[in-house]
Amino acid sequence: MKKLLLIALCVGIVPMASYGFIYEAKILKKWNSQTNRYQWFIGLSDFHSKTHEANNAQLAHIDAILAKCDKKRTKVLIEDLSSAGSDGQQACGRFMVNSRGGILGGLVQACQEKQFDVENVEYRFCRVSSLGPVLNNVNKSPHIFPSVKAINVASLAQEIDAIANEINNYEDGHVLRRYYDKELGYINKQMAVFYDHHHLSAADFVEHHSTDENRRAYLNKLLTFDSGLMDTRVVHAVVNDDDHDFFLFIGGGAHIGRVSSALKENVHFESVYETKVHNAKEHDLSKCGSTPIVDKKYCVRPAAIDVKAAVAVLFAPTHAPPA
Repeated sequence: MKKLLLIALCVGIVPMASYGFIYEAKILKKWNSQTNRYQWFIGLSDFHSKTHEANNAQLAHIDAILAKCDKKRTKVLIEDLSSAGSDGQQACGRFMVNSRGGILGGLVQACQEKQFDVENVEYRFCRVSSLGPVLNNVNKSPHIFPSVKAINVASLAQEIDAIANEINNYEDGHVLRRYYDKELGYINKQMAVFYDHHHLSAADFVEHHSTDENRRAYLNKLLTFDSGLMDTRVVHAVVNDDDHDFFLFIGGGAHIGRVSSALKENVHFESVYETKVHNAKEHDLSKCGSTPIVDKKYCVRPAAIDVKAAVAVLFAPTHAPPA
């Protein structure tokens, strides 16, 4: 009980006065009989926003956390559109995503400079390049944006197909194979639509399949319908790595939640601690980003957690085997 209380205090469950990005932390562990050590999964949930006042303070705290980590025993997994993915891709043709800022933008490079083993699980460079400008300007014609006019639907499909083929080649046992196949199955319907309209530009595709009234919701769907593929990449990275004891995943909160559930349900990780999410209404719609707007008046955003001493479990965990 004392150990659990210590972890709770160090993760920082007290909300800050402001609203912002790292708004949830999840800690899981599993005894690895191959190494005779615990493996730890630490997930930090990011709320995407580049301009929030909590950013700089939280980045400083994350920097302090990383400074204390054992680099040889820690692997960092990040969802970062501003850095090259694990396959080296960082752009879609001549278009790159301007996603520097916030918590995630540029975090891969920062961790690499600190000599951590880092894997960027992001891969949606074409999709964000072609749909992001419209999402941020839903009242404007998609055809006024160069990347939206130039990138075709075939590029969007190819980008996803590459990841699907990667996942199809995972050999992580029959239990995880069922999980991977289930996630792959979720994308089939939308991928069929992409294949049928592969010749269209992203601008024509968006105009053909959405209206002014439902465009924001439709774009959010296109940007997230395959989110489970990113989750499987994280799960695969964790279960295939006996060289590291600590896996720190910093990404969107939905990914953190689903990866944590997958590790518990399929790989027998157990939950050690998780913070509570505190939500509040945001009436400044310019700060809502892709968060759904309610009655054209507000969105619901989570409160930032205090990450000053976050994830102390990284520094002094118990190494005693389970009873």
